[in-house]
Amino acid sequence: MVDNRVNPTSNMKLLLYNQVDGRCPFCGKNLHYVKNQIQTLFEVAHIYPANPKSYESELLKDVPRLSEDVNSIENLIVVCRDCHKKFDHPRTTEDYYRWYDLKKDLMLNDKAKSAFFDNNVNEEIIKVMDALLKIECESDLAQLRLSALKLDEKINSENSFIFKKKIRDQVVDYYLMVRDQFKELDTISPYQFEKIATQVKGCYLTLIETNENQEEVFSMLVVWLNEKTGKISQPACEIIISFFIQNCEVFS
Repeated sequence: MVDNRVNPTSNMKLLLYNQVDGRCPFCGKNLHYVKNQIQTLFEVAHIYPANPKSYESELLKDVPRLSEDVNSIENLIVVCRDCHKKFDHPRTTEDYYRWYDLKKDLMLNDKAKSAFFDNNVNEEIIKVMDALLKIECESDLAQLRLSALKLDEKINSENSFIFKKKIRDQVVDYYLMVRDQFKELDTISPYQFEKIATQVKGCYLTLIETNENQEEVFSMLVVWLNEKTGKISQPACEIIISFFIQNCEVFS
């Protein structure tokens, strides 16, 4: 009988290990230990079996597959030995779908992470953040009238009230101030706002391709902006992303 299994390369193992952040994605065990040097504890598992037995072929004949190549990285996942053994003995369609869904989520998460590294933001945005951090009291702000908002048309109804209120409050309190700061940037160096808005929009579009949950996308955009601006202030990043929601670059 032909053995279809191909041993993954060291680079593939490293990518798979990083994909699960060094822990078994099912039980949470560390997949390494340190004794003089780092030792790995994981096993590379095939989600769809490399060499399915006849009963497995019948059992899985109608299931979706992440790749037709059983040895591709899309069909592989690193897990601890115990979880691997439970998955294989006996194999069930219920467990297959559980592993399939988890791997699919990990792949989507990889695409989301790439947005952090592939999409940059103009460093001029730091000047806007600095202005936010210099606010000393509420009288420094000019509030936007609630009647001017259209957030209900942009934020999906299934989102939590807490999330909607946070965005609404940040827009009401800070929108005009942030807008004026961007205008000031443009008077000094034209088209800075357009460049920044395009970069935020680009990151948003990358994220929304892989995740339609607006609360999660908002959080990832905040993390992205915080990373790209040297972690100056996460609250300021939330305010700026909320500004772009109202301004239609995000959740348009």
